[in-house]
Amino acid sequence: MHDYIDKNAFGFIVKFSAALIFAFFSTTFAAKTAAVFFLSDTEVLPAPLIVVREEALPTTIQAVPKRSERSFAAGSLEDHVPSAGKFIGIDLVNMELRLYQNATLIGAHKILSKGKPGSHWETPSGSYEVKTKEKNHFSSIGRVNMPYSMQFFGNFFIHGWPTYESGKEVGDGYSGGCIRLSTDDAETVFSFADLGTSLYIFDREEQIISTLGLALSDSVELASEAYLVADIQSGEVVMESSAGAKMPVYAITKLMTAIVANESISFDKELALQDGEAFSETFGIFPERMVVGDLLHLLLLNREVDSASTLERFYGKNNFVDWMNDKARAIGMRTARFADTNGISKENVASADDLFELSRYLYVKKSFILGITRRPDKIIEVAERQFIVLNEHPFVGDESFRGGIATDAQEVGKQSMLTFFRVSVGAEKRLFVAILLGSENAALETRRAIEEVRLATASNTF
Repeated sequence: MHDYIDKNAFGFIVKFSAALIFAFFSTTFAAKTAAVFFLSDTEVLPAPLIVVREEALPTTIQAVPKRSERSFAAGSLEDHVPSAGKFIGIDLVNMELRLYQNATLIGAHKILSKGKPGSHWETPSGSYEVKTKEKNHFSSIGRVNMPYSMQFFGNFFIHGWPTYESGKEVGDGYSGGCIRLSTDDAETVFSFADLGTSLYIFDREEQIISTLGLALSDSVELASEAYLVADIQSGEVVMESSAGAKMPVYAITKLMTAIVANESISFDKELALQDGEAFSETFGIFPERMVVGDLLHLLLLNREVDSASTLERFYGKNNFVDWMNDKARAIGMRTARFADTNGISKENVASADDLFELSRYLYVKKSFILGITRRPDKIIEVAERQFIVLNEHPFVGDESFRGGIATDAQEVGKQSMLTFFRVSVGAEKRLFVAILLGSENAALETRRAIEEVRLATASNTF
């Protein structure tokens, strides 16, 4: 008997190893070329490049401090109760649904179940309204009947205790994201609510996270037309310029596309693809279907793949974009307006203040979407072939990087970038977000902002 190595197997091993080596080095350099490539032949496909020009970073702090005195207040459920009309207040911290008439509390009902925090089906927070009412809604996702259902956004409803088609009640545990009441309580709320009745979902622990009072220097002048750097946990703004100005946001739009897709389409649902969508146009293969989870990874990690078109077609482009604008209002993005799902249009606009609210929603309610933007790569199987999708954000591989999304200047002329980064403050780690709009070199300026915060936290005594 002779030892041997199959030539095809050996060739695959060599090529697979080359793919892994390429992925490793691609995620360790500051300037990266994002790519999707075949594991079978390691063909690297072209993608735009975000360049960090080599320039000196600040190493000292000037004596004269400069900092914003502004912060984003967390608010409470009571802050949203209107002075007139009907209102539904939903407190997910204390698990209670409250009914108000002309600002007077007229009833309170125990919430029996909500979506699991941190999961794909976590219950959203924010301002909404009752969109539909059905005495019995059949969920095609859970295959259950939901009595006295009131839809408020996407796949999310207020309803009574659900039953299977056999009539058997579902067991205890987390819901699929809906606000689940007893059936009697749901009937009461159903009778109270009208189509269009406003509601607010509060889901933030009432704990005070202290601000740091950072003294930032004047040594760095960011050239972006607008920017904001803030502590995502306390809401403290530490650097800003024209943060209220409404500007094109380009690829940052995809974060809202991902949120709406997740909250209105099941994460595991397979969607049909058409020619020119997702992998078809760019890579010359024509899969018939892809699951939403894989489409979200493609949406957030790679600009070459048009997964937004597949996602938007589930409701139709106009309806999907309407959901995006509804969601923006729901989470407090006061001036934001979206026109498409892929971030190409200059009509996708928001202020840096708006994008902070979006960032905080991602941090508090959609941590798994934030996690997608943080990962260095994702292996996706399409049409019986495996692909490695590399993250395009220029700070992938930096130990402080905690997620974000970037736009390439080659596409739009000016860059926008949203970057979460973590900084050590004594024994504590704090999460910041840097939002830059209208930048000639967003990667360099974001790096300067990160270094500025690091220097300030290192010099302060807390």
